[in-house]
Amino acid sequence: MEYNAFNCNRYNVDHITTINQVKDFANYLVNDLKVNIHPDNDFSEYIEYSTFKPTFDDNGIKRGNQLMEECFSVCEEHSVDIYDLMSEYLFDF
Repeated sequence: MEYNAFNCNRYNVDHITTINQVKDFANYLVNDLKVNIHPDNDFSEYIEYSTFKPTFDDNGIKRGNQLMEECFSVCEEHSVDIYDLMSEYLFDF
């Protein structure tokens, strides 16, 4: 896992302010980082199943949680169900 997972060439955003950015974040987590996300989970709960080590370091945990909080705010502001929106990426085969 990249220790700088949220500020890299594939994903780099200061703040999530639009529904499209929420979608991009979910897509990045699921399809690029291969994280089985749930919007309610703290990023400290994600582990690499092959090693049982944390997926994110302390900075990644803090940053991931911040971005997810912003996702909640944006979705609430636009009356979009964050669970439905993010589950589209989990079940998109």
